[in-house]
Amino acid sequence: MIQTTGLHSTFDKRIACKGSRIVREKTYNYFYNPMWSFYGEYGKGDVNGTYYKPVNKPVDFGWNMFDQVLVRPSLLANVFDESSLKIITQIGSVNLLNNNNVIKKGLSDHLPIEFNLNNI
Repeated sequence: MIQTTGLHSTFDKRIACKGSRIVREKTYNYFYNPMWSFYGEYGKGDVNGTYYKPVNKPVDFGWNMFDQVLVRPSLLANVFDESSLKIITQIGSVNLLNNNNVIKKGLSDHLPIEFNLNNI
């Protein structure tokens, strides 16, 4: 997600809005990834990711972000509506989370996301 030879995304709009950077004499364009704003105790939304699976290993984040939204900086001002971005935890009267605030078994292995694009 973040490597220049991959998708070269960043969680910081200010960095993404620079447009690109040069690494070893080659230009790489940025993507902005707003999904990282959900991570952490003070993250956006009701959950910290779209997929939850604790593992018995030295590094265990619990929540992961399998579902991503990558936006070119040119779309940030008028097209991508970041305020509409959310991880869906309830569909109608069906709560997708259990009492421990993790994904209910049998419904899905990950939570869906939703966002709006304007002027398309």
